[in-house]
Amino acid sequence: MPGVGDAAWWLLVAGALLALAVVGWDGLAHTWSGWRREEYSHGYLIPIVTALMIWSSGKLQASTESRALPAVLLAASAIAALMGELGTIYAVIQYAVYGMLVALFWAVFGWQPFRRSWPAWCFLVFAIPLPSFVYFNLSQDLQLLSSSLGVAFIRLLGISVFLEGNVIDLGAYQLQVVEACSGLRYLFPLMSFGFLVAWLYRGPAWQKVVIFLSAMPIAILMNSIRIGVVGVLVEHQGLEAADGFMHYFEGWVIFVACLLLLWVVMWMLARLSGHRGALIAIPELPPFNLHFSGSGRHFAQVAVGVAIVACCAGVALFVGEREETRPQRVTLNAFPLFHEGWVGRERSFDVRVIDALALTDYVTADYTNQKYGLPVNLYVAYYGSQRKGASVHSPRACIPGGGWVIEQIAPTEVDLYPTASNEPLQVQRVLISKGNVRQLVYYWFEQRGRRLSNQYAVKWYLFWDSLTRNRSDGALVRLVIPLPADASLSEADEQMVHFMRDFEPLWPRYLPK
Repeated sequence: MPGVGDAAWWLLVAGALLALAVVGWDGLAHTWSGWRREEYSHGYLIPIVTALMIWSSGKLQASTESRALPAVLLAASAIAALMGELGTIYAVIQYAVYGMLVALFWAVFGWQPFRRSWPAWCFLVFAIPLPSFVYFNLSQDLQLLSSSLGVAFIRLLGISVFLEGNVIDLGAYQLQVVEACSGLRYLFPLMSFGFLVAWLYRGPAWQKVVIFLSAMPIAILMNSIRIGVVGVLVEHQGLEAADGFMHYFEGWVIFVACLLLLWVVMWMLARLSGHRGALIAIPELPPFNLHFSGSGRHFAQVAVGVAIVACCAGVALFVGEREETRPQRVTLNAFPLFHEGWVGRERSFDVRVIDALALTDYVTADYTNQKYGLPVNLYVAYYGSQRKGASVHSPRACIPGGGWVIEQIAPTEVDLYPTASNEPLQVQRVLISKGNVRQLVYYWFEQRGRRLSNQYAVKWYLFWDSLTRNRSDGALVRLVIPLPADASLSEADEQMVHFMRDFEPLWPRYLPK
């Protein structure tokens, strides 16, 4: 088939980018808003640096090879973006937009330019904020790790300190390592910078990998040292000195120290390999010479993929932003404290805890019953919408933050209606301890008529129900029974089942199906 000139290719690419922006608009806007957070404040620079990396990779000119595979990937990514748009699941849209950009570049310019520029496309991934549940779990883990290392640093200086979860107890003062102290504000920018300098580093591939991977322990180490120094200041000068120090020290000073350590790693690796010259090589930017050339067959293959993107964009415009269905229900502040012989005493959370959980409605209460010897703590967190990042938090991630050790965790089936044909309810059964104190925990997720014990299944059905039912409401139900030294674990399990059976008829009023 005859070749196709630059003008036609320019029009095709421009149309593809316009359609891509339409179908992925919400995801792009959510990415932009995510860059306003300290953890991702470097995100504004990543697309610019990515473009420069692609430019430096060599001449961009369409080749004569087949573009069927990238055209298929382009169409598949567009369909995924449309599904994410209809379900308003931003993470799906964001990664689908990334897939469309990669596939479009590959489809237009061919395999060789794509192969030369693959580091740039890998670098672009750092511009996408992590999905909320991944971010939350990672933050929880880093809070615990940073707390442990920070306490180790304090003890090295001869200061007596006790650690309980992410709370550092210095006797007269207590410091809580909250989300802002997890180290993510250093980890994310340092890892993206580590990838960039590894790409520029003059050395073998294995050393580049070491440089990139070293960014994570460096960020965690420096954040832990910061926490340790704060603990030392609190011990000697009180909380006021720590507040002033933290505001000054937690920002650019720590990050500069991280960069210096990263440079030390590069210098040591260069010395190890006998290299004595410059550590990095700044690539030259060739003259900008962009040509779209190729056969009519290849143009048609790319055009088919772009046409599917345009169709998805048209559907997204036609449907518009759907107003989410909010089912009628009774609020949890009306949840009964007297029921089937159970007598409850309601509790409440601090405003900061409620803001961190970002929940819509909740109830927590301690119930006792004369028939049973142990109290049961009930906690229900309801979310009217989980589309924009606010979602149920798995107790499996939160329990260690309170200093509890998970001794056992496994899915367990609870037969709520032994004489009926109903399927048993599967819950997560967790045995936890803190020193000599032990507790038995049951929890499950009430998700629009589904009862789930797996947090990843929760995420899948959240996407599916947002797409097919226009709903994303859901809840977490957690039950806790304390276990005194003389308490029988089997009796605690039996009491838990009785509590669940007694309260089972109430859930549909407060947690709609």
